[in-house]
Amino acid sequence: MPTIIGEGEEAVKNFFEECIKAGGDPQVLYEFGPVNFAKKHELLVRCWGKAEEVPGGVIVDVPENLIKAAENASSGERARIIAEKLGIKNFPKRHGRRRTVWYGGTKPSAA
Repeated sequence: MPTIIGEGEEAVKNFFEECIKAGGDPQVLYEFGPVNFAKKHELLVRCWGKAEEVPGGVIVDVPENLIKAAENASSGERARIIAEKLGIKNFPKRHGRRRTVWYGGTKPSAA
């Protein structure tokens, strides 16, 4: 089971701001395996790209309005929607675009 890292709306806001400051992308999962965190008013959060610097976990006692606001979105979109609800202005604009990773250091077109 993931570690509880905070409680309430302020903990969500603090996690998002810390992740963004580190250069990561906050993501929110409502479900993981058989566990539905949203039904328990909890969010499973992770900092994509900076997980070692900003470890994720579970935030408990999250207000239902934050959970309901983004229940039909992807994990990246959920985080953006929740960030807007919390008034976070500097949310990364990378979400919503497909990312491409080049392996081996050479783009296929340059090979």
